[in-house]
Amino acid sequence: MTKSIAIIPARGGSKRIPKKNIKLFHGKPIISYTIEAALNSKLFDVVMVSTDDSEIAEIAKNAGAEIPFMRSSENSSDFASTGQVLEEVLKIYLSLKIKFDFACCIYPTAPFVTKDILLKGFNLLHSLNYKSVFPVTQYSYPIQRSLRIDENDKVSMVWNEFIDSRSQDLEKRYHDAGLFYWFTPDEFLKNKELFTENSGCIILKETECHDIDNLEDWYLAELKFKLINSETILKKASKLILGTAQIGMHYGVNNSSELLTVEQSLEILNCAKENGIIELDTANAYGESERIIGMYNRCASPFIVNTKVVKTNFVHLRTHVQKLLIKLGVKKINTLYIHKINEFIDNSHVLSELVNLKNEGIIDNIGVAVYTNNDIDFVMDFNEINIVQVPFNLLDNENVRGEKLRQLKISKKEVHVRSIFLQGLIFANPNNLPEYLSILKPYLIQLNKISSSTNYSIANIAFQYALSKPYIDKILFGIDNINQLKSNINEIHKEVSPEVFRLIDHINVKEIELLNPGNWQI
Repeated sequence: MTKSIAIIPARGGSKRIPKKNIKLFHGKPIISYTIEAALNSKLFDVVMVSTDDSEIAEIAKNAGAEIPFMRSSENSSDFASTGQVLEEVLKIYLSLKIKFDFACCIYPTAPFVTKDILLKGFNLLHSLNYKSVFPVTQYSYPIQRSLRIDENDKVSMVWNEFIDSRSQDLEKRYHDAGLFYWFTPDEFLKNKELFTENSGCIILKETECHDIDNLEDWYLAELKFKLINSETILKKASKLILGTAQIGMHYGVNNSSELLTVEQSLEILNCAKENGIIELDTANAYGESERIIGMYNRCASPFIVNTKVVKTNFVHLRTHVQKLLIKLGVKKINTLYIHKINEFIDNSHVLSELVNLKNEGIIDNIGVAVYTNNDIDFVMDFNEINIVQVPFNLLDNENVRGEKLRQLKISKKEVHVRSIFLQGLIFANPNNLPEYLSILKPYLIQLNKISSSTNYSIANIAFQYALSKPYIDKILFGIDNINQLKSNINEIHKEVSPEVFRLIDHINVKEIELLNPGNWQI
């Protein structure tokens, strides 16, 4: 079995930025980001920090790294190289009869390192037998057009042969991104080189890395990190749709909350908007939901709203939709869903009316809510329907839906999933299930074991499981109150190991009829 080590060199004598390796970066010691990325990657048997500083050692330990020994004074000076530090660490381990097949030197001031970039580096090192692999990024301006300046501020070309060359015609040049080096310890100890004649690289965008040498670099790195983090949050939030069934009515088998007041409902909508959730799902059947959404939309930047029509709306559909626009406080409806697939089967003529509304810009999309795989098969060939809303969750999972949802994507339809909490059932105590759901007890026990053994909450797993599926475009979720919304928003941004998703994929519910709440004997 191969063994790998992450070595994080972090001495205490930084001059240009005092205590650089443990200086707070967006609220926590910068070295913590490197340690967390290494641990989260699951690539290393050992994640250790080589330091001569007791304060750095304590902070590193608290972040989860090992400090098996302190760095020698010889390798703690301003003139000690990274290579000398790595050699010292590897030789001490060898003296303890511990040998590593792969090693990665990750710099302590590299908050842009991620588990995915580390994995790419390892895969490249391993698959192509490189002696080392490290990230590079392209120079922002062609170095062939660089200038030389003398003591009198006179300028001249470094390479005169490129004076008339167009930038787009020049060969791209790259530089070390200053994040990490993957290498093989045996080769390194022979030659003492990280950059060899047989080195590979991962090309990163300029936004994915930032070398920090001085305070100006530090401030720019913090700004870049904040922007990237905001973009990541907004990207995830853009895949979320807040269900509003709980606004104005009781909903869900596990909901013990009081009926929300109008004020509480508006507070929930405002909280969602502030956290980047800009799309809502509602229906006339959801009590006061549509009216309350309209109240909010008329006094704030309006939400994107999806709603549903049922058979009774088919006769005067245009009039109904025009009234909905006024009620919801929007100029158009994003997606108008046919709420019940069986009603569509008997009234397929309504599709032409929906197409007319779409062509006139009154609605943007035509959707249908389905419940079973047979329903999915039925709507597959209706080209006019471009969005299909389908159940999907930790029980109603890849085993039940995966193949059908992939087919929907092939047929160029957007897949929106709902019921990711199965109306709260996935949070229920397996020992307190109502009689009509008791047959699902073994599956809930299995789910709870996965949660407890991996230290991820069920809500966290539920969100990330759906987000991990490439065939899912958007995720509809509901909440009972504002605290639950805030909690769910936190869970949305917590990463989960792919290994957990594989465990969920092994949950195979045989009694799939009970995955449809419409079949519950409530």
